[in-house]
Amino acid sequence: MKAGYKRTEVGVVPEEWGVIPLGDLVTITSGESPSRFKISDEGVPYFKVEQLNNSSKLADRTEFFIETNRTVKGGSVVFPKRGASIFQNKIRIFAHDSYMDTNLMALTCHAGLASEFLFYLLSYFGLSKVADTTSVPQINNKHINPFLICLPSSDEQRAIAGALSDVDGLIAGLEALIAKKRSLKTATMQQLLTGKTRLPGFGEGVGMKQTELGEIPEDWDIIRLGELAFVTKLAGFEYTNHFNGYKDGGEIIVIRGTNITNNSLDLSDVKYLPRHVSKGLPRSKLNSGDMVFAYVGTIGPVYQIKENDRFHLGPNTAKITVENGLDPTFLFHCFTGVRIKREMIDSISVGAQPSLSMGKIRKFRIGLPLCLDEQEAIAKVLSDFDDMLSILENEISKTKALKQGMMQELLTGRTRLI
Repeated sequence: MKAGYKRTEVGVVPEEWGVIPLGDLVTITSGESPSRFKISDEGVPYFKVEQLNNSSKLADRTEFFIETNRTVKGGSVVFPKRGASIFQNKIRIFAHDSYMDTNLMALTCHAGLASEFLFYLLSYFGLSKVADTTSVPQINNKHINPFLICLPSSDEQRAIAGALSDVDGLIAGLEALIAKKRSLKTATMQQLLTGKTRLPGFGEGVGMKQTELGEIPEDWDIIRLGELAFVTKLAGFEYTNHFNGYKDGGEIIVIRGTNITNNSLDLSDVKYLPRHVSKGLPRSKLNSGDMVFAYVGTIGPVYQIKENDRFHLGPNTAKITVENGLDPTFLFHCFTGVRIKREMIDSISVGAQPSLSMGKIRKFRIGLPLCLDEQEAIAKVLSDFDDMLSILENEISKTKALKQGMMQELLTGRTRLI
């Protein structure tokens, strides 16, 4: 064992850290049913489990207020005490004196335990470690009182919480920047894909004309998707007879509708196709520039293929391949815009699952610059936004991973702050 450390019931911790039952350090409060109060627009903030979704740390926003003399002190740590929300680790800190319903529990820290330190400690270990999960997940006083935590000095608690809070601030800043960039991209799409704003070098002196989709530039036209693109799906092939749950060396991945999410690919649950089978399915092969589009169930997610010889078309997914005169990336951005989304909603057939027919997809209308260079220029501007957002999202993922590593080191005493 490293010098300066000791072995305890919760593992190896620094010698000067204590190991104390959580119940000795907090006052436990369980909420009461909203039926006991008159809900109004002012008074004491009243929280239900769903209001914890309004933030990631401070519980400071709710639409419910009550009149009561019984409150939980601001700074108390609040979390769900029963049900599946326990596994979602919805732990927050009351920003103000507040109250809550019967599905929530609050811990008000005594002197010697910093509430922000407790927030990070519970977040790191997870509510499921505290809860009884043998039947209906629940947390009661009998689970909180004996739960052992390792306890640094008050100064070290504040230092650890401050370091982790700084990382949270960085994550919040990146999230705010992403939201701003997404909003800017949406506004830019609305302008460029309708021709209301033209990029330099295009449309000088050109007026607008009225069409079935509203006003578009005079040098644009309205086309049906099927006029400049092939829209196909596979029929009569039972993928389930050929799926593998493992890579076959060639990594031929079958893209299903469920693999397309937020206009990107989720490859956490994919199926593989043996290469000897895939060679007999030339129509299913997806090439660079092709779009795959979920048309059954969750309708609308679309992805543009960026690699060759790796992906094949799967169930509930259509393939869209463009002809000359239509830039594939321009079409991709049209599919993420407002106009085509409206067409999707208007064209859905409701059955066992919502779906779109290939015929209806082929009839989707697009406002199209007749100059291919303008299509490519618009696509470049919007793709630059996507690249910027991807960089920021990767930065958030790295920062969250850094935070997780910091929590593991600091909250267990493996690494000490100076």
